[in-house]
Amino acid sequence: MDQFNGLSLEAHRIASIPQIENLMARHSYYHAANMNSNELEDIWSKEQPHEVSWQQNFGFWKSMPHISKYYGEGHYETGIATRESIIEARPDLKDDLMQPDIDVRRLLEMPVHTLTTSIVEVAEDGMTAKGLWYTPGFALRRNYIERSASAAWMWEKYGADCVWENGEWKFLHIQIGMDIMANYGESWADPKPKMAPPPEPKKEDATDKGGKKLKKAPSMGGGVSQPPDGPGKYSVYSRTRVPTEYPKLPEPYSTLSETFSY
Repeated sequence: MDQFNGLSLEAHRIASIPQIENLMARHSYYHAANMNSNELEDIWSKEQPHEVSWQQNFGFWKSMPHISKYYGEGHYETGIATRESIIEARPDLKDDLMQPDIDVRRLLEMPVHTLTTSIVEVAEDGMTAKGLWYTPGFALRRNYIERSASAAWMWEKYGADCVWENGEWKFLHIQIGMDIMANYGESWADPKPKMAPPPEPKKEDATDKGGKKLKKAPSMGGGVSQPPDGPGKYSVYSRTRVPTEYPKLPEPYSTLSETFSY
């Protein structure tokens, strides 16, 4: 473990702020490419696999095995099922989709999360840090079978606890609070049903223009093969929702055990 004191500690804390901003930017780029498994391997804590957590409006996942099954490998499995469904309905795409360099996760969706208004607080001991970002974004979903696409707007907040491991900053916890979600062309202020995790990956019947039944791809973005370990704590905008501070703003602190966690 690195030991910092005096001027070296202050220099480390100052240098850590842009490093942590870059860490969250890496998350955004990995996620936009559906490279979630790569993200978990490259920029999440290795030394605390049972402490890491991921939280969204509709659920909370704790431990790397659970996060990986939900957020990581589940996207690859759904990508495989999606490719099979596309080839079944459109054999003309088989040669392209079976190329060895095709990453099937890219067939699901493109979730883009830009990052703004960052607040970063590095602990006085220099071993952990907290960050909060606002993230306006969108998700583009492609339907290769029906030859269509759709987009949804998302405005969210990211809260993160980061830990210093082997000379690098890694994620320990990420907490996501989605404020707004609306399909393109819809008003985000319209009433929305309560959010729930995506359904289990499954094939559903669909028909082409001639009424012939086709196999429809599983839900875009992947299904939930790992149930949440607990409920979510936030809800999207409604006309009766009272604005709240969620996730909490980072505050100066000495060490992570003495303050709140995301």
